[in-house]
Amino acid sequence: MLPLLPCQLLVAHVRFTIAINTKAREQLICEFGLFDKANATGGGGHVQMVQKAMQELTYTSLCFPEAIKARGMDSTKDIPYYFYRDDGLLVWEAIRA
Repeated sequence: MLPLLPCQLLVAHVRFTIAINTKAREQLICEFGLFDKANATGGGGHVQMVQKAMQELTYTSLCFPEAIKARGMDSTKDIPYYFYRDDGLLVWEAIRA
């Protein structure tokens, strides 16, 4: 049996991403959607939150190792058991490879 490539392992995690995003736009984040009804920001406040977040979004902030470093969480000496960092770096490397 041939070994699986890392990209083959990720297929199960991204297979329905487009369909899920479409449903979210139609039912969750649309005007008067579930998000407006259930979130304290209500009435389109989530749009303002996303706009503010987008101002801080950079290519570097999307790169996991740099994002961890920017948060000051990259030191295994100071923070030895940070599973988000440790597991995330393994996934990052698998995707990169």
